[in-house]
Amino acid sequence: MILGHAGVALSAERALYPANSEASINYALNAFNADGVELDVQMTQDSVLVLYHDENITLQNGENTCFYQLTWRDIEFFNTQLNHPILALKDVATDILERNKYLYLDLKFYDFCDSSNINLEVMAAELMETFEDVDSAQKSRLIFNSRNIYLIDLIPEELGIRSFETDKIQLAIDYYEAGRMDLLSTRLFGFNETYKMNIQNASLPFSLFSIKTRQEIEEAAGFVPDFVITDNIPATRKFYN
Repeated sequence: MILGHAGVALSAERALYPANSEASINYALNAFNADGVELDVQMTQDSVLVLYHDENITLQNGENTCFYQLTWRDIEFFNTQLNHPILALKDVATDILERNKYLYLDLKFYDFCDSSNINLEVMAAELMETFEDVDSAQKSRLIFNSRNIYLIDLIPEELGIRSFETDKIQLAIDYYEAGRMDLLSTRLFGFNETYKMNIQNASLPFSLFSIKTRQEIEEAAGFVPDFVITDNIPATRKFYN
């Protein structure tokens, strides 16, 4: 499955629109016919899940802060100055799933302004509320990814696919065999045939990311991942076709 990275692309040289924006999501799914999109999820101070990648955001007054320090009202005010406003997850999630597309959510769990984790239990509860009404077919296309296994532990198995992001392959296999996750997400750089063999022996589904160039697309395809998170959807689609 081919997933657009933050919509069309996260990398500035390939992004047609801002990452995680409505325009980028729609272009990836409609114009480029991606099988789904990977989106970055952060939580505000008042527990609203929003789509944004970077750890920090610079406000109109020049203040550099983090989403966990802001309320949704702060973001709505900030959005009045943007051509492509920051989205709340609930405003786009159902539409993506109803189009029979995959929705891969990269859950950001760390508040860099406070040097601590956000409230993981609250984030998990907000995710459960957001997706409580989706049907079983849609849940089969819903992926929750995090580098924090404790956040993944809080997401019910029946809500969707639980993905753990790491380059420590044996650790992922151990978690998979313990029933704590369903999918490994790891970057292409450093991945090798030994990792592939170990993953296949464990019957562990996996996704690869950090893929931009045609050479990287071809290299990733050689490992036969279940999901490819790419910054170059057209070239990826052309290669697989």
